[in-house]
Amino acid sequence: MVVQRGARELEGQVAIITGAGAGIGRATARLFAEHGARLALIDVSDERGEAAARELQDGGADAAYVRCDVTRRDDVERMAQDVLGRFGQVDVLVNNAGGSKTVWLWEMTEEQWDDIVNLNLKAPFLGTRAVVPHMMKRRSGCIVNLSSCQGASPAPMRAHYSAAKAGIIGFTRTVAFELAPYNIRVNAVAPGTTATERVRGNWDDAGWAKLNEQQPLGRVSEPEDMAEAILYLAGPRSRMVTGQVLHVNGGLVMP
Repeated sequence: MVVQRGARELEGQVAIITGAGAGIGRATARLFAEHGARLALIDVSDERGEAAARELQDGGADAAYVRCDVTRRDDVERMAQDVLGRFGQVDVLVNNAGGSKTVWLWEMTEEQWDDIVNLNLKAPFLGTRAVVPHMMKRRSGCIVNLSSCQGASPAPMRAHYSAAKAGIIGFTRTVAFELAPYNIRVNAVAPGTTATERVRGNWDDAGWAKLNEQQPLGRVSEPEDMAEAILYLAGPRSRMVTGQVLHVNGGLVMP
């Protein structure tokens, strides 16, 4: 199969994107909509999720917001059933929701550890497990997990986050092996520093300029850079790619 330049690569497919209300998730939703996907936008914030859905609907996309706490099994299973009831199928799952907080290991509480590991590692497990039976029956599907360069390189004050994102790499490879006989591909994108609203808000202008100068390619990534990588792994151009981790960090980490 040859994908024509300019083709809508996800035409008619249904994609679930977690953490779709902002940052990488929202940029991915916009790009997927441009490529013809029907979208289930998952977020824990009604304000963000509804705004993202309205934006895409106003542009003519078939998009719906579904509120879900991705760390809670009952919530995730309900979300999956809601999406199947609304769209009738799930072709792509993007396990994007995540986040981190900085704290030294010796000051880290068990609750802090659990919160970050649950959000970044348990949630993709729950989401994947919820949609995989449907994909297995159809013998078709694609899952893209979000890891991080900090899952492959030391990240002081982020032991919980680094452990979770390294775990995503192992999870991705193992699940890709298990699901390959069902024609389900599983890959991961590992972002470097990305100029989401949350990340940019942590820096003043001088610090942000210095951070950009420190990047080998001269700037930090934009959410749209990650969206392009996710689209590649979700679409037909990567039809023989599974169990892989695509590092998108401007040369900051070269594992």
